[in-house]
Amino acid sequence: MGERAHGMKEDPEHIEQEVETLRGRMEPTVAELDRRRHHMTRRVGTMKRAAPKVLQIAMFVVGVIQVVRAVKKVRARGREMMSPRY
Repeated sequence: MGERAHGMKEDPEHIEQEVETLRGRMEPTVAELDRRRHHMTRRVGTMKRAAPKVLQIAMFVVGVIQVVRAVKKVRARGREMMSPRY
């Protein structure tokens, strides 16, 4: 460590300064990634809490649709029986 491609050695202070410069440039990016990660974690948690309620609503809607279909079918059969056959 501390050697350039052509074999010259750099002093440790210069290397440390370069590392600090790189860290400083990376800091805003890392902070933004961390913020986004926390945001997604909260969103996933919210979805997990809301999932049972969404499932209940979906099952209710499916149940209503099935009842409507059954009622239509029964009414259609009733009309067939009431209609005169020739």
